[in-house]
Amino acid sequence: MLSKLLASNPAYSDALAEQVLEQYVKIHRNRISRLESYGIELDDILQEMRITLWRQWNRWKPGGKINLQCWLSYRMRDALRTLEQTHFKRQPPSEQVSTEDLTEEQVDRIIDTDSPETFALIERREDLLHALSRLNHQQVACVALRYGLGYPIEDTARIIHLTPKQAKAQLHEALQKLSSFLQPPAPEGLQQ
Repeated sequence: MLSKLLASNPAYSDALAEQVLEQYVKIHRNRISRLESYGIELDDILQEMRITLWRQWNRWKPGGKINLQCWLSYRMRDALRTLEQTHFKRQPPSEQVSTEDLTEEQVDRIIDTDSPETFALIERREDLLHALSRLNHQQVACVALRYGLGYPIEDTARIIHLTPKQAKAQLHEALQKLSSFLQPPAPEGLQQ
């Protein structure tokens, strides 16, 4: 359908642009759904797509090496990718819960401070944060996107501007380093 709409490389018109936009919404429905799941309103996504469509349609040069459909497809994909990346950069830091107004009893109910499990959990978390701080930024991003947010390796690679092969290599190296950093110390009698 999109190829029929753009076959003759027509001039921009609002009516035609809306038909083309409908087709791009169908093509990119998975990414749009993912953006919505991040809390971005559908109207905002569609407006960003309209602006991109209008700008790129007017920038396209007839008779060039690339036809209008390919030009718009590349630009629309890039615009959605950029929207996804900027969303992650703009996320506000998580709100800190103030414990100043809580009584000691309320704090004890929230965290059983006498529990050995609580101390073990806190120590393990600190160990993990320390181990992550020893990785480079691409390795941390790979681990966070792949295991923290559950992205497939292809999406992880795309978000951090790597090829899937590079992302797999970064992830593999990160997991090896984390494994070595998080190894429990050997008992005193077995140390060399």
